[in-house]
Amino acid sequence: GNDHLTPIVKLCGGSEARVVFTLISMSKPHILLLDEPTNHLGIQIIDALADALNDFTGGVVLVGHDAGLISNVCGDEKRSQIWVVDNGTVRTFLGTFEDYKEELLRDITAEVDD
Repeated sequence: GNDHLTPIVKLCGGSEARVVFTLISMSKPHILLLDEPTNHLGIQIIDALADALNDFTGGVVLVGHDAGLISNVCGDEKRSQIWVVDNGTVRTFLGTFEDYKEELLRDITAEVDD
């Protein structure tokens, strides 16, 4: 089609995000700050984003709720750190995102049982 002629401001959220990610990658940044980068993106684009982030040689700060993306990008403890923001504090979680989910489930289960 003629999507390449559409002004960015008229694109839907997912298409706009793809253009922005493309522009960012062309500038060859040393660090990426991503706040909820999966909003308005389809599953295939999220998978492509995860692949791109895993191939990125710079630093990445990723804030998000998409467990699939976080698991994919933060799966290697040697390459990533998980910071948990809770009740106005920030703490480093030692382990993988899967470990964090298990800890969270234990904490929630303990609260329910009490």
